[in-house]
Amino acid sequence: MKRNILKVVKIVLATILALAVIGWIAYNVVQGFIDGDFTQQYQLYLFAGFVILAITLVVVALVSKDKKGYSAKSIAFGAVCIALSFALSYVKLFRMPQGGSVTAGSIVLLLLYSWYFGLPKGLVCCLIYGILQSIQDPWIVHPIQFILDYPLAYVTVGFVALFTNFKNKNLGLILGILTVTLLRYLCHFTSGWVFFGEYAPEGVASWIYSLGYSLYVLVDCAVAGVLTFALKNVKAVENSLLKASFTD
Repeated sequence: MKRNILKVVKIVLATILALAVIGWIAYNVVQGFIDGDFTQQYQLYLFAGFVILAITLVVVALVSKDKKGYSAKSIAFGAVCIALSFALSYVKLFRMPQGGSVTAGSIVLLLLYSWYFGLPKGLVCCLIYGILQSIQDPWIVHPIQFILDYPLAYVTVGFVALFTNFKNKNLGLILGILTVTLLRYLCHFTSGWVFFGEYAPEGVASWIYSLGYSLYVLVDCAVAGVLTFALKNVKAVENSLLKASFTD
């Protein structure tokens, strides 16, 4: 168990570091090029393209290591989870003025799918959902902001699968949801700090404003976390998902 914990810690720390690097690069690139000419703006889009490519390559690499591969059942379950999650995302408990909202547990099914079907399939499912979110109610001011707020932010939901090896499954799920919450919060915080600082009240630093504004993510993940934990502990739901994933 200690080995599993160390492995998870390493992966989480590496992910946090990667997000911090992306945020730092985004901030410096924007500061240097936002008022530049066409050539400089082209560099921004090129950089965003490289980031999207990097995310895609990581997901593909993880999928290629998935020994089970993709059966009709796993694809069908994934499609249903994406569709239902997308539908739930329209049920908003409240909406933030510059984008973002607290939903009625829109990522619950993504969490459950990732938990039972594993990291590679979960990442693919969450990536597709993140892209769908960007066309549902887009609030896009920059390509790098798009990456942080949509594909990258929702890909992190799949990382809940890293905690399935815990002996105490409920503890693993709780830790996984907390990790997902932190990673998603970091994505939206970085986006808000770099690209939406102009909305900060006079005299308030943009990073402080983003820290507060992005708290809606914690509420959204808390709602989803409670529902996910409750559903996982419903025997009928757990047995169905276990049966589907084991026969995948």
